[in-house]
Amino acid sequence: VRNCDSAITSDTCATGGNRGVDIEVAYNTVEDNGYRTGVDPNGSASLNINGFKNARIHHNTLRRNTVSGGSISSLKNTESWIHDNDIRTTYSANGIDGAGIYVDRYTDSTLVFGNYIEDCALADDVHSEGSGVALFRATNNKVFGNIIRDCRMGLFWGNHHGGQLFREQRHRRMPEQH
Repeated sequence: VRNCDSAITSDTCATGGNRGVDIEVAYNTVEDNGYRTGVDPNGSASLNINGFKNARIHHNTLRRNTVSGGSISSLKNTESWIHDNDIRTTYSANGIDGAGIYVDRYTDSTLVFGNYIEDCALADDVHSEGSGVALFRATNNKVFGNIIRDCRMGLFWGNHHGGQLFREQRHRRMPEQH
């Protein structure tokens, strides 16, 4: 998918009512997509998965996407996995966000692991902008085993609604020079 506003979007549950179940988003390549500054900043992501139980988001390749939220955004999903994605060069659409993976509003019991995230947006704000993985108002999620390079912040966790967060990241080692 190239040069679209939002490549893949599914909003089955805007109000938190009945959730869709069991979606798999895998083996997609999304490049050069996203809203530009001045356009509605509330719905732009390369892969925007909303309102599912048991979502599986894996083995996707995302390059040079302009987003609000993250290249992969999860909203109101439960018991989901976001893993083994390759995300490089994420730009911020509106001066905020611009994360590689954005776990937002009421996402619960989701695992984020084994992702490679590089070169996130470097917005001016000092909070979550440009994070490899950002979690907002999300509960009981686990983030582990990701490689995050050249982002403003590896992991941001804010507006916590209870529960716990497990944080363990692998840092890429530079090759030894002889």
